[in-house]
Amino acid sequence: MKRFSILVAVTAAMLTMAACTPPMTAADKARMDQAIAAAATTQADAERVKADADRAEAAADRAEAAAQRAEDAALKCERSFETSVMK
Repeated sequence: MKRFSILVAVTAAMLTMAACTPPMTAADKARMDQAIAAAATTQADAERVKADADRAEAAADRAEAAAQRAEDAALKCERSFETSVMK
């Protein structure tokens, strides 16, 4: 019974709010459409930024791997030089 009373109270509050809401004007509809378009544009921009960040992270990983390979090659050359000098 308590749940039913709460449901009735919430429904009454929602109906009161709906009844008190002024009708939507053309200007209100235009502003709402602009807000929806802006939200869609913002979401698309955020997705592009995320894709750019992912590409940048992948490029950084490739650069790090290349630097590691260069360091390994330099160490190998150094060891070869030391070995040839020792002989």
